[in-house]
Amino acid sequence: HKIMTGSASPGLVETFEHLPPLWRIAVPAISGIIAGAIIQFGTRLRGRITTTDYMEAVVLGDGKISTRRSLMKCASALFTIASGGSIGREGPLVQLSSVVASLTGRLQHWTTPRLRVLVGCGAAAGIASAYNAPIAGAMFVAEIVLGSMAMEIFGPLVVASVIATLTVRGFLGADPLYRIPAFQLNANWEMIPYLVLGLFAGMLAPWFIRLLRTSERWVGHIRAPVYIKMLIGGLLVGVLAVWYPQVCGNGYSTVSEILRGEWIWKTLALILLFKVVA
Repeated sequence: HKIMTGSASPGLVETFEHLPPLWRIAVPAISGIIAGAIIQFGTRLRGRITTTDYMEAVVLGDGKISTRRSLMKCASALFTIASGGSIGREGPLVQLSSVVASLTGRLQHWTTPRLRVLVGCGAAAGIASAYNAPIAGAMFVAEIVLGSMAMEIFGPLVVASVIATLTVRGFLGADPLYRIPAFQLNANWEMIPYLVLGLFAGMLAPWFIRLLRTSERWVGHIRAPVYIKMLIGGLLVGVLAVWYPQVCGNGYSTVSEILRGEWIWKTLALILLFKVVA
């Protein structure tokens, strides 16, 4: 991040707020070319194992994840994240922890059921370390990925999540991901608009997923090298960042500002729109 932007600030939004407009556009664009070139090179790496998705490896496969392709994906994501791309660190963290778990089990010649559980432990550790939430990491993998809460499965997931969380806290401290200010209900009826807001957001979430998939198919039809597509993507994010740097990164700082009530709803609506586009 410091190399890409020249700033020592840990936050991407804060960094882009102090960058000149042209540099806000150039940094994501240049990184897009590099990230795309890595993916272009990674597609040439062929092997017996092709999947890089830990959920696919656990649910549909035999727990084996392609090491070379996974490392290429993580390296590409590294440049995108460091340059203000509108993605988070969570995906690469889970990817790396899962592929390390899969590689360890393969080297030990573990059976397929044990290898699946081990990959699940790696995924749980990655989620727990990304969000500083060990219980959520173990529960998510047990319910969504492995589909079982049996103790012989849930126990290892908890151990992996707790160890990962303690490791991250040893480096970064035990502060929560979001600093939520003191909050108090003035009347019980205030729960009604919160309930409506929650239901509305829940109904919109699947449409956001559909929008992502539609855009992936649309970009897939464009006949151009991957690095050119990612160059264009970086340019778009950079142009949006000229007006609203909050589109950069994973949005942690912006969410924290929202929780503290620092935005009026009109500005927040524009940021939401730009963030979805980014």
